[in-house]
Amino acid sequence: MAIVSKVGEGEIWTTGGILQPVTDCVGAGSCSGMLFEGSPWIFVILTVIIGGGCAIMAGRSVARGWGPASVSVVYGLLLAAAVRFLHFGLLRGTLVSPYYYLIDAIVLVGLALAGYWYTRSAQMARQYPWKFRRNGPFGWTSI
Repeated sequence: MAIVSKVGEGEIWTTGGILQPVTDCVGAGSCSGMLFEGSPWIFVILTVIIGGGCAIMAGRSVARGWGPASVSVVYGLLLAAAVRFLHFGLLRGTLVSPYYYLIDAIVLVGLALAGYWYTRSAQMARQYPWKFRRNGPFGWTSI
């Protein structure tokens, strides 16, 4: 299914199918676009630094409100959609690309959960010092 609708120079739909970067890499092609679309610096700045910072703050916010970790996952998925839109709007990337959305979602959900568990472990040790102490940056143990 190769639906292409051009807006300016950016594409709304992918032209080569859902797993095009994987098939290019397996078919003795270049694996340079396996994790990112375009430049690796764009991926690092836009997805990891900007989107990841927002994901960490979202995870921290959920933990401070004593919410469940699943809410951080939902926020990470929504942030991945926003980052895909920024790739499309600012850098002429593909808007609806399930493969690159999945890569962005894995990174952002992981960072949201890291922010959540880091804050929750500090919270448990601070709120209940007679019962728990921190065990590393992401966990706590009973005393």
